[in-house]
Amino acid sequence: MTRSFVLRLFESYFRHRWLNMAPVALMLVASITYIFVQPREYQTQGLIYVPGQSYLAALTAVRADSTGWYVSPAEGTANQLNELLRTETFIQSVIAMTDLEPTVPSDPQALKELTQEIRELIWVVPQGDSQVLVGTQYKQPVIAYQLATATIENYTQWRIEAELTQSGVAREFFGDLS
Repeated sequence: MTRSFVLRLFESYFRHRWLNMAPVALMLVASITYIFVQPREYQTQGLIYVPGQSYLAALTAVRADSTGWYVSPAEGTANQLNELLRTETFIQSVIAMTDLEPTVPSDPQALKELTQEIRELIWVVPQGDSQVLVGTQYKQPVIAYQLATATIENYTQWRIEAELTQSGVAREFFGDLS
């Protein structure tokens, strides 16, 4: 009984040519609806070039990592940047450099939700041995661009300050030796 029903259904389906176009038409309507209903998300990406080693490591010829595994400069930088993105201070400084800054809530819970939302919209991945890709996604293209730029600029500033501190420590160390 079931087999004959299925065979008759297929026979009537393939007998009428307009029914052959029904799945195509349904998929076309569904895809057009999805395109117009789905909110747009804009992505922006930026690259950071990473030099090989720090100033202190170059002077002392000591590797910065003692694990024994080779970590490329891009992987190390991506790990540093991902760890910085988990901190509230870094994310808030990124938000402060965008057009989202005037809308930052004063309520601590709402601020935490905003920083969590922004944190999820930024990703960092190494691209080869000496480049790091910073990508963002947001509903507004200008803010997506500003988030990527602010992340790169804040990391660059953080890195400059860290290098200055290391240079000061190295200068004091080598000054004490002589």
